[in-house]
Amino acid sequence: MAKDVASQVAEAPRPDVAPPAGSAVELAALGRVLAGEDAEVIEVVDRRAVGRDELVLLRWYGARAWQAQERRAGRLEAALTGLEAQVDACEGTPGELSVCLAGAIADPYVMWSAAGREVFAWEVARVRDGAVLGRRRLFEGSMRVDDVPHKFKVYDVDGDGRSELTVIVPVERPQHDQAMDHESGEVGFILEVADLHVQFSATRRHVMRAEDVGGSESTAETVWLARDVDGDGHADLQLRETSRLTDIAADDQPPAGPRSSARSTICTYEPVADVWRCPEALGQQLLGASG
Repeated sequence: MAKDVASQVAEAPRPDVAPPAGSAVELAALGRVLAGEDAEVIEVVDRRAVGRDELVLLRWYGARAWQAQERRAGRLEAALTGLEAQVDACEGTPGELSVCLAGAIADPYVMWSAAGREVFAWEVARVRDGAVLGRRRLFEGSMRVDDVPHKFKVYDVDGDGRSELTVIVPVERPQHDQAMDHESGEVGFILEVADLHVQFSATRRHVMRAEDVGGSESTAETVWLARDVDGDGHADLQLRETSRLTDIAADDQPPAGPRSSARSTICTYEPVADVWRCPEALGQQLLGASG
């Protein structure tokens, strides 16, 4: 087991996109800026130049970070041996391996890695001249979703004369062995480029599938449109959430018709706080769990 965990954590990063006008060497240098000598801890997914700065969308792998920390401290071999012992102990007890490991290993990234799932956090960073000016973690605990594109775009959304960064990324929650529920979707954020504070966030798409003898599948999509509703010269966000619940009938039962609903609200822009305030908490399905 120790060899499995080590090879998974130390896997070399695989960039999803090439540097905009650079080389693999430049990408490696960017990795060292963001992760020091432990560049395998991150994967650069996208980059945008803004003046002298560069905005970076990245995945941060917690189990790789744990291994790098133990290696620097000179105790990696002992740590992996201890991890292997915890896995062996859980394999010798009744019940699901991942549930047992969750009770034994405090770090969720290391726990999921030991259970055979590589889990990461979505982050954005702002870099200039080899230094990190700011960094923001957006979402904790996702697995890779390779067939859904992301969005990483810079423009002035709120009309304050400064650029915002819009990020929409796919996520999939890791599930325990033999779990009946599967949760995935996309989450979206608008951040102020200058300091990367979050001005708005919502679940763009959410799918929850529960499987048993029968089961159900619920889907929700949330869209937002920037438009000045109150006439103050700044764009507000018109938010609409549409939900659909479909029962999955057992083999001997007729299928029931899907049930749909929709809710809307307007999130007004507050210039002093530089955020959008929403009177109703729409589109929070995945974000509530991530914090």
